[in-house]
Amino acid sequence: MPHRLLPALFAVLLLAVTAPAVRAADILVTSLADNEFLDGQVTLREAVRAAAQDVSVDGSAAGGADDRIGFAAGL
Repeated sequence: MPHRLLPALFAVLLLAVTAPAVRAADILVTSLADNEFLDGQVTLREAVRAAAQDVSVDGSAAGGADDRIGFAAGL
């Protein structure tokens, strides 16, 4: 029995070490506008879309696991 358990344990350990990590993204809102134009500014609408769809929108970080949306200083 122990000789069968060792390969299974090794396989589980190998998967745990090599599995890609799903990480949360910090998405920064840089504009108070309400649009989805490709203008280099990230609006709240675009940040929510990036977080919900796990994509980069208008230069924002791509969403991941539990994303955080923050606001640039001065907004």
